Amino acid sequence: MKLGISSYTYTWAIGIHGYYPEKPMSVFEVLDKAVELGIKVVQIADNLPLDKISGAEIESIRKFTSALNISMEVGTRGIQNDNLLTYLDLAKRLNSSIVRVVIDTADHHPEE
Repeated sequence: MKLGISSYTYTWAIGIHGYYPEKPMSVFEVLDKAVELGIKVVQIADNLPLDKISGAEIESIRKFTSALNISMEVGTRGIQNDNLLTYLDLAKRLNSSIVRVVIDTADHHPEE
Protein backbone atom coordinates (compact mmCIF):
# COMPACT_ATOMS: atom_id res chain seq x y z
CA MET A 1 0.00 0.00 0.00
CA LYS A 2 1.21 3.50 -0.81
CA LEU A 3 0.32 6.73 0.94
CA GLY A 4 -1.26 9.32 -1.33
CA ILE A 5 -3.18 12.56 -1.45
CA SER A 6 -6.04 13.74 -3.62
CA SER A 7 -7.10 17.11 -4.91
CA TYR A 8 -10.01 16.60 -2.48
CA THR A 9 -7.46 16.78 0.34
CA TYR A 10 -7.43 20.51 -0.42
CA THR A 11 -11.15 21.04 -1.16
CA TRP A 12 -11.37 24.50 0.37
CA ALA A 13 -8.09 25.67 -1.15
CA ILE A 14 -9.25 24.56 -4.61
CA GLY A 15 -12.86 25.66 -4.20
CA ILE A 16 -16.32 24.16 -4.46
CA HIS A 17 -19.61 25.30 -5.95
CA GLY A 18 -20.63 28.31 -3.87
CA TYR A 19 -17.14 28.98 -2.51
CA TYR A 20 -14.06 29.73 -4.55
CA PRO A 21 -10.96 31.23 -2.95
CA GLU A 22 -9.45 34.34 -4.46
CA LYS A 23 -6.53 32.28 -5.80
CA PRO A 24 -7.60 28.62 -6.14
CA MET A 25 -4.92 25.98 -5.70
CA SER A 26 -3.61 24.57 -8.99
CA VAL A 27 -2.58 21.06 -10.02
CA PHE A 28 1.06 22.08 -9.64
CA GLU A 29 0.44 23.37 -6.12
CA VAL A 30 -1.13 20.02 -5.17
CA LEU A 31 1.93 18.28 -6.62
CA ASP A 32 4.22 20.65 -4.68
CA LYS A 33 2.38 19.69 -1.48
CA ALA A 34 2.96 16.01 -2.27
CA VAL A 35 6.69 16.68 -2.67
CA GLU A 36 6.75 18.70 0.55
CA LEU A 37 5.04 15.83 2.41
CA GLY A 38 7.09 13.07 0.78
CA ILE A 39 3.98 11.59 -0.86
CA LYS A 40 4.42 9.40 -3.95
CA VAL A 41 0.79 9.02 -5.15
CA VAL A 42 -1.40 11.94 -6.22
CA GLN A 43 -4.98 11.73 -7.44
CA ILE A 44 -6.28 14.74 -9.34
CA ALA A 45 -10.05 14.30 -9.11
CA ASP A 46 -13.10 15.97 -10.60
CA ASN A 47 -12.76 19.07 -8.41
CA LEU A 48 -9.68 20.02 -10.45
CA PRO A 49 -10.66 18.89 -13.96
CA LEU A 50 -7.65 17.96 -16.06
CA ASP A 51 -9.59 18.25 -19.32
CA LYS A 52 -9.75 22.02 -18.79
CA ILE A 53 -5.99 22.56 -18.94
CA SER A 54 -3.74 22.68 -22.00
CA GLY A 55 -1.85 19.82 -23.57
CA ALA A 56 1.39 21.62 -22.73
CA GLU A 57 0.41 21.70 -19.04
CA ILE A 58 -0.47 17.99 -19.14
CA GLU A 59 3.00 17.29 -20.56
CA SER A 60 4.57 19.45 -17.82
CA ILE A 61 2.67 17.46 -15.18
CA ARG A 62 3.85 14.20 -16.75
CA LYS A 63 7.48 15.34 -16.79
CA PHE A 64 7.30 16.67 -13.22
CA THR A 65 5.72 13.52 -11.77
CA SER A 66 7.97 11.22 -13.77
CA ALA A 67 11.13 13.02 -12.63
CA LEU A 68 10.05 12.72 -8.98
CA ASN A 69 8.68 9.17 -9.26
CA ILE A 70 5.16 10.30 -8.30
CA SER A 71 2.33 8.01 -9.43
CA MET A 72 -0.64 9.87 -10.87
CA GLU A 73 -4.30 8.91 -10.68
CA VAL A 74 -6.90 10.84 -12.65
CA GLY A 75 -10.54 11.38 -11.76
CA THR A 76 -13.61 12.72 -13.46
CA ARG A 77 -17.34 13.14 -13.07
CA GLY A 78 -19.74 11.74 -15.67
CA ILE A 79 -20.04 8.52 -17.66
CA GLN A 80 -20.76 10.02 -21.06
CA ASN A 81 -18.64 8.38 -23.78
CA ASP A 82 -16.77 11.54 -24.80
CA ASN A 83 -15.83 12.28 -21.21
CA LEU A 84 -14.64 8.75 -20.52
CA LEU A 85 -12.58 8.67 -23.72
CA THR A 86 -11.03 12.03 -22.82
CA TYR A 87 -10.03 10.78 -19.38
CA LEU A 88 -8.71 7.47 -20.70
CA ASP A 89 -6.46 9.51 -22.99
CA LEU A 90 -5.39 11.76 -20.09
CA ALA A 91 -4.67 8.67 -17.96
CA LYS A 92 -2.48 7.26 -20.71
CA ARG A 93 -0.63 10.56 -21.16
CA LEU A 94 -0.04 10.87 -17.40
CA ASN A 95 0.84 7.18 -16.87
CA SER A 96 -2.16 6.78 -14.57
CA SER A 97 -3.29 3.20 -14.02
CA ILE A 98 -6.54 4.45 -12.44
CA VAL A 99 -9.41 6.55 -13.74
CA ARG A 100 -11.73 7.39 -10.84
CA VAL A 101 -15.26 8.10 -12.08
CA VAL A 102 -18.18 9.64 -10.21
CA ILE A 103 -21.23 8.61 -12.24
CA ASP A 104 -23.56 11.59 -11.76
CA THR A 105 -23.06 15.11 -13.05
CA ALA A 106 -25.18 18.20 -12.45
CA ASP A 107 -26.94 17.53 -15.77
CA HIS A 108 -26.88 13.73 -15.89
CA HIS A 109 -28.29 11.31 -13.31
CA PRO A 110 -28.41 7.80 -14.75
CA GLU A 111 -31.23 5.68 -13.43
CA GLU A 112 -30.50 2.47 -11.60
